[in-house]
Order: sequence, then structure tokens, then C-alpha cells
Amino acid sequence: MNRGFLLVQMRLFAVLVIIVVATFGQMTKLHAVDIAKEKGSKLLHDAIEAHGGLKKFQSYGTFTYHTDGLPYSAAAPLHFDQTTDLVARRHRMEGTSAKGSFVSGSNDTQGWTTSSEILGIPPRWVNHGNSYFVLMPFIFADPGITVRHVGDREYGGQVFDAVAVSYNKGVGDTAEDDYILYLDKETKCLRLIDFSVTYGPMRGDTAIEDLPRRSLEFKKWVDVDGLMVPEILHYAPWEQTSTGGKRKDAGVQYMISNIDFKRERPSPSLFEAPQGAEIEGEDF
Repeated sequence: MNRGFLLVQMRLFAVLVIIVVATFGQMTKLHAVDIAKEKGSKLLHDAIEAHGGLKKFQSYGTFTYHTDGLPYSAAAPLHFDQTTDLVARRHRMEGTSAKGSFVSGSNDTQGWTTSSEILGIPPRWVNHGNSYFVLMPFIFADPGITVRHVGDREYGGQVFDAVAVSYNKGVGDTAEDDYILYLDKETKCLRLIDFSVTYGPMRGDTAIEDLPRRSLEFKKWVDVDGLMVPEILHYAPWEQTSTGGKRKDAGVQYMISNIDFKRERPSPSLFEAPQGAEIEGEDF
């Protein structure tokens, strides 16, 4: 056999081996990703069921509650009553801060407040964000969300199932948000979230990868109309570790009360900015 021909054949064989190995490696990685997504979806489903189930949650149109001591504001603490349209995800808050009284809301296009100084935080974020936290884990069943199991995470001497949540491009106001959910292995309930705030007016010029991590611990749950809703929450800066994470300082605890769900939806006019209100992005 011609020696040159043999060398060509050997080189072709070597190339084929490299292609096969690379393809197999890629397929193995894709398979691992699929497994992580499948397990993440199962864990999230079980968590939602443990909190009352998606079917029951979606049967309601209005969610009302009172918040005492919300810490996410330059004028903290905030104390307010909030009404949420669970279908359209519109919100309205009426309450006080350390600087006075305010009314605030958000609809499909606007965030507004009667006083940005008294509220002390972008109204669209605090209106959406506060209800978003209180309605976890149900809101993670929304379209445009990707979940995957990321192994175990340890917090406070307990080991939890950890599920990472991310968003498809263009979903909501903060598609670059990400959460790590700490789910109790026995009860399946949500215990804590590890997250960062990517909302533009709050993030400023900070790169996503440089944003500080935060935590919200769900200290106590209460059954309201068949759904588990947080009654005591604990917010703190967060430090990720090789095994999970820990609070960077003592943080702040705040309360949720007067919780109620109704079948009917609130009037859309409730969420419209009143005359003289300050509009986020226009007046401040």
C-alpha cells in the first residue's frame, strides 16, 4: 500500500476521532443541562404545590395586603396598604415613609407617585417588586422564565435544594434579574432567595456582574384562602460561598398582614396616575 495514502487515511481517522469525541462531549453537556432544567422544573412545581397550587392561585383576581417596615428605600421604613391586579399585574400603594404620606402605583406603562422624595425609591420597582416577593413562588410559573437545578445550597446549618431562575430577553422590566431559590427538602416550601437588583434606575452604571447580592428569607408563612403567603420576611445583603451563602450583616425584618384574595379583579382606574402625580422617567 502507498505510504502517502496510508498517512492520509490515518490523519482522516484522527480527525474523525476528534470530531466524535467533541460531539460526544457536547451532547453530554447538553444532556446535563436538560437534566438540570427538568429537575429544576420538578422542584419548582413541587414548591408551588406545597404553597397551595397554581390552579388556586390563578383563580384569584385581586390581592390586597399591608406591609410594615419595608426597608428598600432612602425614606425607609415604608408602611402601606397595597392592591394588586393579579392578572394584569398592576399595583397601587397608599401609606407613609419616614418623610410623610404617599400614594404610588404602576400600570402597564408607568410608575408614579404623589411624591418621589417621600417614597424614596422608584415607584415602578417598589410596586412590582414588593408584590413579586410576597407572591413567590407562584410568579415563577409566568411565561418567559427558565429554571434549572443547581445542586444543594447550605444556609443556617440546613441543606436546601437550589433552583436558579433566569428570564428570556425582553421579559418584564428586568430581564437580567436572576434568583437562586432555597427550597426545603422536606416541606418543599421556599425558605430564601439569593438575588440582585438589575432595574435600571436603581442599578445606575454598575455592571450586572458587579451588582451586590441580596437575600430575602421567608421566616413565617400563613395560610390565606388556601395559599401560603409570607407573614414575616428578613432582608439582608448576601455573600455567596462555596457551599451556599450567608448574610453579610444583621439585615432588617418586616411584616405582611391583612392579607386577602378576591376572585374579581379591581377596576383599572385604580392604577392610573392622579392629576399632579410625578411620573417615573418624566418628572424624576
